Amino acid sequence: MRDETIMRNKALKHPTLSAQDDYALHDAELFKNIKYFYEPNIDVEEILLIKNFCRIQKIAPEQTLFFRDDPSDGIYLILKGEVKQIFISRNGKETTLEYNKKGDWIGFASGLTNSGREINVVACTNVIVASIPKRAFDILISNDKFKIFFIEYMCKSTQNLYFFSETVSLLDLEARLARTLLRISTKKRNNHYGDVLICKPLSQSSISSLVNASRPKVNTKIRSWLSEGIIKMENGRIFLLDEPYIRAIAQLD
Repeated sequence: MRDETIMRNKALKHPTLSAQDDYALHDAELFKNIKYFYEPNIDVEEILLIKNFCRIQKIAPEQTLFFRDDPSDGIYLILKGEVKQIFISRNGKETTLEYNKKGDWIGFASGLTNSGREINVVACTNVIVASIPKRAFDILISNDKFKIFFIEYMCKSTQNLYFFSETVSLLDLEARLARTLLRISTKKRNNHYGDVLICKPLSQSSISSLVNASRPKVNTKIRSWLSEGIIKMENGRIFLLDEPYIRAIAQLD
């Protein structure tokens, strides 16, 4: 069985790796704290497979990992940085579906079905991803523990998509904006406001894309909430000062 695994591994080696890429592939720090890969009871050969037979790619901010309708070349695992998934309609209308960070998997739907990409994926920061060929992923998914982990991951991604669909399809602008701000915020300790939800630094154009509304309409609502003291804006970040009100508007309570 071990010999068979080694033979399969050799067959999966990527033919276009440079010496620099090969060095990066063996840098275990890239996989540090990634869900599944730090589990102590994972089979070592399975971990070596994914580390040694994927291709490491570096992407600069605003560069595109792949475009809609591109042929699938496998599944991506984000090792560093952040990307955003963008859906662009045939008539050019654009909306941001989701932001993804270290530990997230990208392109698994098209990667597993060998179909064209459904969305654009663009780097928000300096990004490092592992590109995993489907042949290698098929071997990885044969590990029962990984299979359970990945099924759970896909279920959570589906739930997020349902939540996004409900938000943009059924809710008015105010509720959509409230949900979006909650979604991109994290509770932190602040000297002036105590424990408060603080949104990640995004331009109002980016927020408008998440809300699926025009920038002028989103700006008008943000200015209204600023004047009412519901939110505060400092150094490009939005502070959610009245979290109960925002949750009520978002129809989450």
